[in-house]
Amino acid sequence: MADTSLARALTILEASSNSADGETFTALREKCGDVASTTVTRIVKPLCDMGYLLKDPASGRYRAGPALKRLAVASLAQRRPEDVAPPVLADLSAATHESAAFFTWDGAWISLEAKRERPDAYHFADLHTRFYHKADHPYFRAIQAHLPAKTLSRVFATGKSRGGRVVDRNAKLLAGVRRDGYVTLDASFRGASRHTAAPVFDGPDGRVVGAVGVSYFPVEYTKERLDRLTRLVVEAAEQFTTRMGG
Repeated sequence: MADTSLARALTILEASSNSADGETFTALREKCGDVASTTVTRIVKPLCDMGYLLKDPASGRYRAGPALKRLAVASLAQRRPEDVAPPVLADLSAATHESAAFFTWDGAWISLEAKRERPDAYHFADLHTRFYHKADHPYFRAIQAHLPAKTLSRVFATGKSRGGRVVDRNAKLLAGVRRDGYVTLDASFRGASRHTAAPVFDGPDGRVVGAVGVSYFPVEYTKERLDRLTRLVVEAAEQFTTRMGG
């Protein structure tokens, strides 16, 4: 590598960050290729001075410092869900053999941001198609379950004019989503098609940013296959959240 000192500094930072207990000076020296102790010291000292490394005074081990953590958070904050979605949807579609999608919410509408369709499976609307948030849309139900209470009260405001039944019904449904980690709803007349979706969260602040899921024709499914599909959707949402920094 053109700059050996830079390569060693990055090696030290990566090793210190990946170890829960930190790394000893000897271990860092070994990871740098058993170079002289003075060489490692010349690298470690400025990293500590700048806050990228932190030396534990009791154990003498080195771990990630506050400056490195701030850098990581800043990097994660720049991740956009629409950039993370394609590989997650590709894996989910391949695992379930169904079409997969990712929806976001802007405060008034949900929007289809990304999809991975299979020619022999369910087909979604065009990308960036928007749906009004009061529609009984399963992907939005996955998002609604994790919205702040004040936001939910505005979302369900019109339901109160019908004796509170809509509010009560949705409250029970959303409680189930929070408990189970997913929602499954029929999406067409007499249940010809069905969606299973799970919420996705942003890393830095933990807010819900969307929902990922699959759409399918339940008549083709056994209980075992449905259980597997649900598990894969939940795992895809967790992977999505992890890639967002959660």
